[in-house]
Amino acid sequence: MVSGFWLTQNIIAIYVPTGLLINTLHLSGFQLTSTLLLSYVVLCFSYIGAGMFRQKIGRRRFFVTVGPLIATIGAALLYALGNAHDLSLPAIMLMVCALSVLVTSPWGVLIT
Repeated sequence: MVSGFWLTQNIIAIYVPTGLLINTLHLSGFQLTSTLLLSYVVLCFSYIGAGMFRQKIGRRRFFVTVGPLIATIGAALLYALGNAHDLSLPAIMLMVCALSVLVTSPWGVLIT
């Protein structure tokens, strides 16, 4: 289970900035920095929200609910980002934020 969590973190921390945003979507340095800054600020608050949600519904139910969402919606968001070359910067930022929050939300549960 923990190696799956590391995989989710590596997707967001390594592949999205270097592989997806730079090499696939060809964002400039300023666009990349702005996208990641917004994404990481939103991510900080999502950890707190995921931890609070877990306290309300329980750890096991959280993982049973979020696991399939990560596998389906997270994969769909990653696919959409990788194959849509005509997206505007705000749309890219929104999708990256949604992907980051969804895929790394279990980390907020593990640390709270």
